[in-house]
Amino acid sequence: MGKIIKYGQRVQELREKNRMTQGDLAYRIDTIQSEISKIERSEKEPGVGIFLRFADVFKMSVLDLAKGTNLESFIKNERLYPRFCPHHDPMFVVRRIRDGFESKFCPDCGKKLEGDCPRCGTPRGGVGDQFCEVCGCRFTTKIEGNLDLLSEVGFAIDEEYGYYDSPKFIYQAKICITKKHDHNPDQEEFIWFPTFGFAGELNFCPFCGKKLISSCSQCGKPIVRFGEQKTNFCDGCGRKFNEAGKGTEASSST
Repeated sequence: MGKIIKYGQRVQELREKNRMTQGDLAYRIDTIQSEISKIERSEKEPGVGIFLRFADVFKMSVLDLAKGTNLESFIKNERLYPRFCPHHDPMFVVRRIRDGFESKFCPDCGKKLEGDCPRCGTPRGGVGDQFCEVCGCRFTTKIEGNLDLLSEVGFAIDEEYGYYDSPKFIYQAKICITKKHDHNPDQEEFIWFPTFGFAGELNFCPFCGKKLISSCSQCGKPIVRFGEQKTNFCDGCGRKFNEAGKGTEASSST
């Protein structure tokens, strides 16, 4: 096991690598410079909203950003689907990290635990995800029985920063234009997603499996969103995004 560093140190390294001052980073995630300073000095741990905003700025998942830091176990246990063995009734469910080590095999029967995408190996994200957000593979097994470890995963709210609800926060977004699925009960024209989530880059809708759209099909401009404000039209050419959705699709992670 490599040396564990403070999460704040990782943020500082990435900030400096990207040639940003603390003020620059604070502006990008819509906070103040002193907040960045506290995080980098490990005087304050970021909430859910800040984790996701850092992921957007540094173009990597929350998990990748936290790898090798003191918050990696927290992200794996509290923000990702737990691992489980379906060969029991009720299912045997365990946290991804126990006593500082990865849980990979069932301690009762020795079979390999599930909880990651069987195709690409990406950890499953929120409890409602039915498809892998990275490769689009459909999940055929879900946890049944003891749901205690699922009660908080994917539903935590950052009271201070929310997710992307600041009208000043601009982030690169992707959209799903499938109207008819369980997570779009009002049949809105499209559902918004950040480009980078907790487990990986979102290329496919985790609810319906359709490939997400990342740019306008008319002018090619990447889709951005301003906090939670309605953004229905491309700010590059004025085309409506549900029309743009018939063209260019999200590109794979490079």
